[in-house]
Amino acid sequence: CIDVPDWRAAICSGHYGQIYIQARNPANLDMKIVKDEYPDQPLSLVGALGKKNHYQQYQPVVTLSKTYTVHWDKAAPAEIIVWLINFNRNDWIKVGFCYPKGTTFTVISDIHNRLTKQTHKTGVFLKTFQRDKIEHIHPGRGYYYWEEDTGLLFLKVKAQNEKENLAFCSMKGCERIKIKAEIPKGSGPSDCTAKAYPKYSEMPIVDVPMPKKLPVSKLRTKEHFLEAKLQSYNTR
Repeated sequence: CIDVPDWRAAICSGHYGQIYIQARNPANLDMKIVKDEYPDQPLSLVGALGKKNHYQQYQPVVTLSKTYTVHWDKAAPAEIIVWLINFNRNDWIKVGFCYPKGTTFTVISDIHNRLTKQTHKTGVFLKTFQRDKIEHIHPGRGYYYWEEDTGLLFLKVKAQNEKENLAFCSMKGCERIKIKAEIPKGSGPSDCTAKAYPKYSEMPIVDVPMPKKLPVSKLRTKEHFLEAKLQSYNTR
């Protein structure tokens, strides 16, 4: 990464996508997502929608072909829908979602057409007792691994369809994974970080080397740039 203090940010090389995590019942939780390569630097997110919505949405940017865990400040939502955003065909990440002990699951995949508002089921995820088996994703069938000791539900989310260059969903629609959970009543916060790490910590691997910074002499150009400021006047 290259730090850019003026932006209060950094520029990091890699292959990126995004996931929308929609949470229902309840819809007022704070979410924390942890990258296994950097467990000491979690990203905390509040929902992007108003507090009165019947569902909440979190929109983390993710590095493709990496593994993450997701945690909550209260008991996990009874329903989670994971949208694959800007995933090309065969792009994937692995995710471990934190749930209380005693939780049972139903996991399916579907495609949602945002124009027609129609959704159709494309597959099911079966329970496996071997974590490595979540790698075996086939059209119509995948696997999830429930590790009750750590409280993590592991699955691999992978785009199955082609995407046009400027679209953020596939040509067939938005690919999604839906998790419905039966959570024991009275469960406490679903934060599994203490048990997940260092168990699942990974050494960082550079998939895309950072290019060399151009010297000032090569930055001279005849092009001119206009800086514009965009400001929203609508309130939510």
